[in-house]
Amino acid sequence: MMRGGQTFSSADFPQEAAQADLPQGTLLTLCSHPSIYDVRVDLRTVQGEIAVSYTISARWPEGIPGNTWISFPWLSALALPEAEERFPSAPTSKRCGDSSMQLKGFCFPPYCLERRDGTGLGVYFPVAAANLTWDVCKNAELGRITNRKMLENHRLKLRLAQTPAMVADLRLWPLTRGWQECFTRFRGEVRRDVDFSQYRRQDLAWIRDCALVHFTYAFGKEFMDASSGRPDLQRLLEQGAEFGGYDALILWHEYPRLGVDGRTQWDLFEDYPGGLPYLRELIAQAQAKGVRVVIPFKPWDRSPEENDRQTTHRIADLMRQLDADGIFFDTMNTVPAPFRRAIDERRPGVVFMVESEPCEQRAIESITCSWNQYHTEPSMPEANLLRFLFPEQTRFGIARWHTGKLKDMAIERAVFNGEGIVIWQDVFGCWMPYSESQRRKILQWKKLLGEYRAVLQTPDAIPLIRTEQEYLYANLFRQGDRAIVTLYNDAQTPAEGPLICAQGYRTVQSLRGAEGLSVSNGVVCGKLSPGIAAVLLLSI
Repeated sequence: MMRGGQTFSSADFPQEAAQADLPQGTLLTLCSHPSIYDVRVDLRTVQGEIAVSYTISARWPEGIPGNTWISFPWLSALALPEAEERFPSAPTSKRCGDSSMQLKGFCFPPYCLERRDGTGLGVYFPVAAANLTWDVCKNAELGRITNRKMLENHRLKLRLAQTPAMVADLRLWPLTRGWQECFTRFRGEVRRDVDFSQYRRQDLAWIRDCALVHFTYAFGKEFMDASSGRPDLQRLLEQGAEFGGYDALILWHEYPRLGVDGRTQWDLFEDYPGGLPYLRELIAQAQAKGVRVVIPFKPWDRSPEENDRQTTHRIADLMRQLDADGIFFDTMNTVPAPFRRAIDERRPGVVFMVESEPCEQRAIESITCSWNQYHTEPSMPEANLLRFLFPEQTRFGIARWHTGKLKDMAIERAVFNGEGIVIWQDVFGCWMPYSESQRRKILQWKKLLGEYRAVLQTPDAIPLIRTEQEYLYANLFRQGDRAIVTLYNDAQTPAEGPLICAQGYRTVQSLRGAEGLSVSNGVVCGKLSPGIAAVLLLSI
């Protein structure tokens, strides 16, 4: 039992707790209005980890509850000599101070202490997969720590009742291979209960061969021949050859007609010049040229009388009638389960692609393709956490409103993450083309994506590995006796000399952006200019 404002230290634990080798120091601090707490701390050693959980209840005077704050001072006491710290919401930081990791709210990387020899410690804060209900557990708040000041001063608000509740559940991992081992264990924890059966389907595997997707306005000047009033598919694909060739088209059929009258997306499909039979023929022509066609679904464009069951059958029937290859779920980050069942009954092989990243782990099970989209001014480097947790999910980078150098940065961002690109130039009637040099960059990147697809799609990918210079960032994609490293120099001057550790690899080749590369004593040396995502190929 504890009264408000007291602390609980390792000396208060029985002998078996002390044998867990936790660092000495205060294990928790509670502060609130006067109350009496019942605190239980469980320590378990399972499969090479130490699990620490806190269960607390409160007895409030006169039964009137108040707020309680909890902190775990031992977390900041974990510091190891000569160890680099990686914080959950900022494993590394950009030159501007922001996190270099694009995070997801349903999971956070571990807090990691890493020495150069690989020894260290990871602290993982598991978060419920779906976040379906309000929970007193504060693991997610601990996962939002971005720097040492936050770690030392964390103070988490609790709403305690007389019924005991678990308020924190942490896992400690001793490390021998540093951050790479820590992230691999973290990825295993996140993926533990995920059903990957959709990713094993051969009829859905075609999306993994796609590097470039074109956002095609059905009435835009890229696609429509104004003189004939009919699409010119051949011209569109010939223009796409400058980028390396489109692998898929998202055929956006509604604009600019939507809103002129009461017609919905279903009506506008049927009212397309030539109707559904012509659209089916157009899709078949694209497929004959090796280009897949994705049809959009807009959840916000339905008549008030249309219920969810009717919507499900309408889109499923449409896919059968058009024989299309995929559905683009506009504005969505999850897909109702009936969609998959209904569409499989009518047209197997239809890939689900969403505009927003899947919002939680269960959505990832049915959505095998998503956009890595951002609207604000990008700030590189930025490793997308979802890309490395679920590398089998196909992803396409896009920044629709960016022009000039911002478009260049968007290309570098896609290269750094090892992902494809959405080519969108006619943005709601605003013509925002890529420059000739940008088209050459994308063409080169598409070739690399095709040639090294197996390496870049490896399940053993690690973001933000250790580098040998400040403001130099790297992602590692390993497969067998080869590895690809994407590097980004965030400094204002060229990075020269030692770049990354390459223990076990004997040769290095620059596929993009780096100069003068060599491997010596397990270290890759070379030169990399600022603002460029280089691509290195390592071989044993």
